[in-house]
Amino acid sequence: VASALGSAADAVAVSGASAALAAMDHLKSAELGRAGLVLGSAPAADHTSWPALPSGATYAVETVDCPADLRPALTRLLHQIAVVDDLAAARALIDAQPELTAVTRDGDLLGSFFARGGSSDQPSMIEVQAAVDEAASRLAEATATGERLTFEIARVDAERADAQRRVDLQAPQ
Repeated sequence: VASALGSAADAVAVSGASAALAAMDHLKSAELGRAGLVLGSAPAADHTSWPALPSGATYAVETVDCPADLRPALTRLLHQIAVVDDLAAARALIDAQPELTAVTRDGDLLGSFFARGGSSDQPSMIEVQAAVDEAASRLAEATATGERLTFEIARVDAERADAQRRVDLQAPQ
C-alpha cells in the first residue's frame, strides 16, 4: 500500500484545509522544508462503483485500517488501485482492465500509463512506523514478562527463606 500511495505514504494526517495551511505556513516561516499532508476533511468518496476484481485481487483502500475521517482521502489517493500477488497478476489485471492500477505485495506498481518498481532499498515511513509499532508491542510484552518474573522471583525467594528458617529450627544447636 505504501507503494500505491507514493509520496502520500510519508504524509502527515491533518484535520482539514485550515490545519494544512497552518502547517505549510509554519514550515515556510521556520524554513523546515516541505511535507505532504493528508486532509481528514475530504468529501465522502465511494468505491463501490469500481469494477469487480478477479479472485486474488483486492482494492488497496480495503486493506487500510484508518480513522473514519481519513477514509475519503485514502479512497481518492488509492483510486482504483488493486493489490495483487505478483507482477504476472498485475499484468493480467491491467490487460483485462486498463482503467485500474495494480500494486504487488512486493511494492511494484503497474498501470496502463505508469509503472514503478524494482528493488526496495529504503522502507517507507509506513513500513518504518509498522516496525516501530511492532517493536513497541514486543517491548510491552517483554516488560510484562519481566514484571511477572520479578514477582515470581520474590515469591520463590520468600519460599526459600521460609524453608531455610524451618531447616534452621530443626538443626541441632
